[in-house]
Amino acid sequence: MNILNEAVEQLMSEFPDIFEQVENFTDNEQNNVNFIENSTRNTVNSGHLSEEIIQDGGNLDYFITQTKNEHNSKFNCTLSKYKIGFSQNLSSFSAAINEIKMVFENLTNQFRSQMGDHDKIRIVLYYDFLGRPISIPFLRKSVLTSQVLIDSFERVAQSHKEVQINQNNNLSAHVMIARLPSGSGRKMVNLKKKQTPYTKQKDRPKIKSDTNNEFQKFCENQSFIILVFNNDNLCALRAILIGKAYADNHELKREFAKPFSKLLDQHVTKIAKELQLTNEPCGIPEIKRIEAFIRDYQITIISLMVKLIKNQFTLVREITNIFICAILDRITMLFL
Repeated sequence: MNILNEAVEQLMSEFPDIFEQVENFTDNEQNNVNFIENSTRNTVNSGHLSEEIIQDGGNLDYFITQTKNEHNSKFNCTLSKYKIGFSQNLSSFSAAINEIKMVFENLTNQFRSQMGDHDKIRIVLYYDFLGRPISIPFLRKSVLTSQVLIDSFERVAQSHKEVQINQNNNLSAHVMIARLPSGSGRKMVNLKKKQTPYTKQKDRPKIKSDTNNEFQKFCENQSFIILVFNNDNLCALRAILIGKAYADNHELKREFAKPFSKLLDQHVTKIAKELQLTNEPCGIPEIKRIEAFIRDYQITIISLMVKLIKNQFTLVREITNIFICAILDRITMLFL
């Protein structure tokens, strides 16, 4: 051992410059190690400091973490999720209301910082021990305040005063921000608004609704109504004969109902000659003569004003009704 020490001392005395460089290198290495350790320690301390600032909430510390943030280009909205955790200090809603207000103030500031002047935001708060989420509808940035969140939360918290708050049952907020356009569109140039002169009520033309046309369309679309066509003034007689054929369930009833049926024309000509009916529009006297001729049938006519006209002169106990509606001069509806 003494021999080694003597050899080292001899080398150091003969080559002092080499050993000075080695000592300097060793000192630099130690300084680098110390610098890295100090930097790591400072980084940890700085991270711990920022965490404490976020958690600073008075007696009940909290932290807010954004777990999701994505933009939906289809609906032009931003979806975000926040997780709010509390310390291990157990406390109920009623006791921690002041700290909860601070959480909502911090949340509101974060929400407003992400919104434009014309954007709208919808907030849904979830908590493990609440029966249902707390939903806040779409609000404009100018309306969104911490008091809105506090009021919505307090309404639910009144029924859950004894629920404990800690980091095991975290509060989460789901946020949707709708990005609305801020422009008002391009201005219309040289747009002239069409103006009509004012007309007094007494001078305005009276427009009558065409109830006749509407009722005719209704009748044409009903399967239980037969449209009677003719090229003379004996449409009422034709309608009565068709109605009688259907009431008797005659085998030729469909043939009679065909437009401009030749078989029906033969019967109309024969009966009109026997009753001495002229080729003129039928009135009540002509209807009475036809009703007396066919017997056992009572004819009910609906006029253009949709009024029932019943002939009560027939003294028959068992009567079959035939309903006829006169629409136009040459077109008659038959109700089956």
